[in-house]
Amino acid sequence: MKPFIALGILLAQAPVEQPAPVSTPSACAFTAPAGWNQAATRWDGACREGHAEGRGVLKEYQQQKVVRFFFGRLEHGELKLGVIDQPEGFVAAEFAKGAPLPAAERQRTVDAFAEAEKAAHEAASRFSNAGKQASAKFYAAKAKELREQLD
Repeated sequence: MKPFIALGILLAQAPVEQPAPVSTPSACAFTAPAGWNQAATRWDGACREGHAEGRGVLKEYQQQKVVRFFFGRLEHGELKLGVIDQPEGFVAAEFAKGAPLPAAERQRTVDAFAEAEKAAHEAASRFSNAGKQASAKFYAAKAKELREQLD
């Protein structure tokens, strides 16, 4: 099981600058999480009125490889609720301007992991419907991993 990172630690490391909106190749604009390489981040999910919308997955790439994920919900291209999955562990939170908001109550963490699990399941379903079974299996396993964080 990956460690869960305390938001205070993450916020202390987050850059002060505000992330700029980024567009995927399909011109679906979004704001990537604070500290991510904006130009190397891609959205896998719905697009409404030119902005990422609803549940989906943000993926940050380095040298053609995904190095961090965000599973959760975006509204009008802005992160709202979900989980960042990175080598150092998970960051489960409600977000504003690409950065996690501090939360004193455990329920917000539970809600973030639940939303992330749903986003991973939806990604698995999209890939399965597109005939990409290896990717569908990967995202189904991510959904299970996210669910298990609260067991």
